[in-house]
Amino acid sequence: MAGRELTVWVLGAGFSRPLGGPLLTDLFSEGLESQIEVSFGDKLFTTNDTRDPCRQAIFLYRYGTGREHSFFPGGKSVRPIYMWPDAEAFLVQLETASRQGKTSSRYQSLVAATRKALGEPTIDIDISHMLATAKRWTAAECSLFLQNVDIDDENWGPFRRWARHLSRDTSRIHTIITFNYDRVLEMLASDGGFEVLLPTDFHGRDCGETIVLKLHGSVDWKRSDGKYHRDQNEFFAIESPLDQLAIATPGRAKSELSQELGPLWSMAERALSKANRIVFVGYRFPESDAEARGRFLRAINENHDARSLEIVLGPDVHSPQVERMKALLGRVAGGLQKVVAHPLFAEDLLDSESITK
Repeated sequence: MAGRELTVWVLGAGFSRPLGGPLLTDLFSEGLESQIEVSFGDKLFTTNDTRDPCRQAIFLYRYGTGREHSFFPGGKSVRPIYMWPDAEAFLVQLETASRQGKTSSRYQSLVAATRKALGEPTIDIDISHMLATAKRWTAAECSLFLQNVDIDDENWGPFRRWARHLSRDTSRIHTIITFNYDRVLEMLASDGGFEVLLPTDFHGRDCGETIVLKLHGSVDWKRSDGKYHRDQNEFFAIESPLDQLAIATPGRAKSELSQELGPLWSMAERALSKANRIVFVGYRFPESDAEARGRFLRAINENHDARSLEIVLGPDVHSPQVERMKALLGRVAGGLQKVVAHPLFAEDLLDSESITK
């Protein structure tokens, strides 16, 4: 493997989006509710009314977005208020309140807001139960688009061709870093000749193998006594006990889980510090993800071999998200001349990669 260059792929939600995967702004949306209820309702809901913690979480999220919705219980007219900008901030609020306990002002304010959203001023509310079901709902949204999917469908073509290209590429080694919970890469692994590692699989590994590092866990990982296993149920996270859930949803739990996934993070940082080429596909350093931003930027700052850092976030290369990424990477990579923003969607890059590289 001596002499082979290293390419690192950093994949975010925008990578899976062309296949139907959700973006952060899609989570808890009205559009998917009926589909999820049909597919996973028996695993997510305990009752058919507003006593159900999962339904409570959904209505509370919508109430706190500040946007007018018609999807409130019984068609009641409810005027939402602004409490969070997106699903990530909502999950952080739930987790913080759960940790602080029932007597905290944050907990009580969420209880009051939920009762307002439901139009039921005396209903029992348990924020910890809501948090658990909200996390499982997140897993459901990251799993729904892969249920009964056929990877021979046309929209999977660019992804399959890219995966095959990685397996045939004799000039480069590839490390794939992803923050996605979904199983897209597992489904591509047979074509790609790469392996999706568990935290316990790192022994003896180096950047000399084509590997996948899932830094925020996976919907099919089971967490038990600090150990991780792939569960035979590919939708394990939807019905698992909260303490066995191995997806790093926003909040302090994400940092705690990232510590358990430390071997994968260390391998990712090592790869970033050695890579000749780094490609960000559908990933934009979310503002709330301070740990990933800091650790990745420090690793890139230590890299003296990177010739290019590439960004793929859609055709608009002057969008605020792209400009922010260019500025962040340019500051640590020795100048903006190394940073290239491609006016492409993820599937465009993957197809052209398999043809021209």
